[in-house]
Amino acid sequence: PRAMAAADAAALPHVPSQWSKQHAEAFMSHCATAPMGKGEQTVVDKSRRCARELRAAELVVRNDAEWRAALDKTLAKAIPQVAPHLEASQVRAELYKLPIY
Repeated sequence: PRAMAAADAAALPHVPSQWSKQHAEAFMSHCATAPMGKGEQTVVDKSRRCARELRAAELVVRNDAEWRAALDKTLAKAIPQVAPHLEASQVRAELYKLPIY
């Protein structure tokens, strides 16, 4: 996928609450084939993993406050399970890629 400046965000399709085949196809046209790890290599093997991905730099989150609240809630639940030795203030979540399976 191409790197996208914020001013170019209008080129991305609107994501509706109800997806049609046309919505999905338009959205997927902005995604790249997602690679996978195989030993120490990163490979694309569609026979094992048929997935796409959208990098965070190419994604515009318009309801940032809702996303942040959801991430904070998820972190509050995950930190005690995954890293109980850390305080919540020591951990942060940020969007890296949006995988699509």
